[in-house]
Amino acid sequence: MLIAHIIGINSYLKQDFITKMNDINVDVIDLDELTKRFLIKSSYDLKPEDWKEKIYNEINKVLGVNKKIKKYVIIGLTNFINDNRYKIKLNVENNNFFIDIPLESCITQIITYNLDIYRQSIISGEFPLKFLNRTFIEEQRLLLEEIYEKTHKKMKYDKMIEWINNWIYEQNIYNKVLYATSLNRYETKLEDISYAYNNEWLSMSSIVPKYMIMCRITNGKPVIKELQIGGIAELNKPGYIYEVNKNQNGGGDKDYYRVKLTSEKFIRRRYISNILDELKRMGVIFEKFSY
Repeated sequence: MLIAHIIGINSYLKQDFITKMNDINVDVIDLDELTKRFLIKSSYDLKPEDWKEKIYNEINKVLGVNKKIKKYVIIGLTNFINDNRYKIKLNVENNNFFIDIPLESCITQIITYNLDIYRQSIISGEFPLKFLNRTFIEEQRLLLEEIYEKTHKKMKYDKMIEWINNWIYEQNIYNKVLYATSLNRYETKLEDISYAYNNEWLSMSSIVPKYMIMCRITNGKPVIKELQIGGIAELNKPGYIYEVNKNQNGGGDKDYYRVKLTSEKFIRRRYISNILDELKRMGVIFEKFSY
C-alpha cells in the first residue's frame, strides 16, 4: 500500500527518515537511488522513455509481491533528471508532500553531508566542487520547489513523520481484523490471550516470552532476533491463529501493532502445523543468539 510521495528529503535527513520509517514498519522506495542505479548500468546513456519504463517496472515489482502486507512511502524525483517533460504518476491520492526546510539550513545540511561522506573524494579532487557551492545548491533547491510547488504540499520534516504515524494509526483503527495466536484450540471464545496484533507474524511470535526473542523491522523486512538460546526453537510447534473483530476491541497500546482484547469472541480460526515454518514462508528473517 502506498502512503505518500515525498520530495525534498535531502541526503543529510534521508537515513534518519528511513530509520524512522523502519521503526513503524514502513518501507521506503527511493526513486533517486533507482535512477542512479539505472544510469550507472546504462553508462549514463539512459533515454527518458527507458527510465520511465524501468521506474514503473521496479515499483510494480515491489508492490506486486508485498502490496497486501506492507506499507510504502516513495521519496525522490518523479521527473527524469535531464528532462522534466518525462514524469511518472504515483497512486497516492493527494498525499504528495514537499519537505519544508529553511533554505539556509538546507544548504548547510547538504554541504555538511557531502563533507562528511565524500571527504576522501574531495581531497583527491574527484568530487564535483559545485556540490559544496552554496549558490549552486540554493539554485537547485529553488528549482526543485518550483517544479513541485503546484502538486506537493509543503510540510516540516517533524510534522511529516507525525503525519505518517497518524495515517498508520488511523488505518489500523479502520482495519477490522486483528490476529491472536495460541497453542490451544478454542471453539467459541479465547481464554488465555491478552493481546491481538495487526500483523500475523507479530501475533505468531507472541507465543514466545519477550525475554527470549525480539521482533523488529529492518529495511522493511520483519526480523525475529533470538535473545536467549532456544528462543527461536520455541516457535517450532503447531498452533492456531484467531481472527478477531477489531471493532469489538477498543483502545490500543502506544505502539501501533497490538490491541488489548476486551472481547473473547473470534471470527475464525486457522490451524498452523508449524509456526516456525509458516513464519519462514512469510519471509521473516531469523537472527540466532550470539555472545
